[in-house]
Amino acid sequence: MQKTLGIITIIFAAFLSSVFIYLLMGYFLRLNGWKAVAGQLGLILPVTFGLIAIVIVAVAIKLKQSSFDERIAPFPNMEALHSYAVSKSVIVFAMSEVPAILGIMCYLLTGNLTGFVALCGLSILAFLIVRPTLSNLESLKHG
Repeated sequence: MQKTLGIITIIFAAFLSSVFIYLLMGYFLRLNGWKAVAGQLGLILPVTFGLIAIVIVAVAIKLKQSSFDERIAPFPNMEALHSYAVSKSVIVFAMSEVPAILGIMCYLLTGNLTGFVALCGLSILAFLIVRPTLSNLESLKHG
């Protein structure tokens, strides 16, 4: 179980670091005086992206809860459990990154820094919520 959790932690760190890279990219764009051509998208796009991000995060949380439930049928061996846990983790981590991707898109299209930072914050929060713990893995093992 420790090996599986170690691999999941490395994947978690890689996905989470991408959010900080997006934040750095936005910061450097801001420093260089970059301006977006917002047009009619100024307020509609951040709100729309925010709602989409909230739905995706809710689905990721539900998927994590159902994927690491002790009611899942027992695995034939530890390798099958390892593969299952890692693949489900990658899926929920990818879903958790979506708000940050929407945030950088929003910033590039509208120049809305507040929306960008809020969506990146939502992404970081989602990562912290969906990260499987050792007890989640143990429940699969004994399920």
